[in-house]
Amino acid sequence: MVKEDIYIGVAAHMPYKIINDINYHAIQVGAKGKKTIQGYVRDDSEQDNISEINSSFCELTALYFIWKNIDARYKGLVHYRRYFGRPHLQLNNNPWKKILSSSDLENYLGKADVILPKKGIIY
Repeated sequence: MVKEDIYIGVAAHMPYKIINDINYHAIQVGAKGKKTIQGYVRDDSEQDNISEINSSFCELTALYFIWKNIDARYKGLVHYRRYFGRPHLQLNNNPWKKILSSSDLENYLGKADVILPKKGIIY
């Protein structure tokens, strides 16, 4: 699997620490008419977008942006405070180390077509 085959958008409406991983990409949601957040892709940066209705659809404007404008075999979306994680790891309570890495994503997608979170697990 080529790493560029996976694109996970990280929806955020404000500057926030984003995991530094090749498959995760910060997307500024509701960007239309707002100042650009440095280092983020704007959800209105391509012609096919629904940024202007972010107040009604929240993170889904990022999902629409990914669906219509990103060329990747696997596409996904997480929230800037809610990532796919590995809850079984005990890494000094550092939530950033529990986030699924590129190699984790490749491993799971080698076995299944879809990755979903477990109900009720939030860190």
